[in-house]
Amino acid sequence: LEGTNWEVDGLVSADAVSSTLAGTEASLVIEGDTASIDAGCNTGSSSVEVDADAGTITFGPVATTRKACQPEVMDQEAMILTVLAGEVTYEIESNHLSLTNVADPTVGLTLTAER
Repeated sequence: LEGTNWEVDGLVSADAVSSTLAGTEASLVIEGDTASIDAGCNTGSSSVEVDADAGTITFGPVATTRKACQPEVMDQEAMILTVLAGEVTYEIESNHLSLTNVADPTVGLTLTAER
């Protein structure tokens, strides 16, 4: 989990998974107690606490840059930041990471370890 550049490749909403927008890249890197986030337009960071026994990650408030991008890119970014708000459950299978927001389990992300 830690020290890996996880690239967001799917946005989960209810029971559907959609790909990230063409031409955008979003990623997550956790190093110690800090998460570096590229949400597709803006970048930022957050404090983070990983509980491997519980399979949870708790994100503090995310501080991001404030660039304006195309509306659909901003919508994607808002979805990513919604998932990374507060406590999320995580599951790693091979080189894939799944994140689900605990407060709103209908939203999540799928990520792949950068090769």
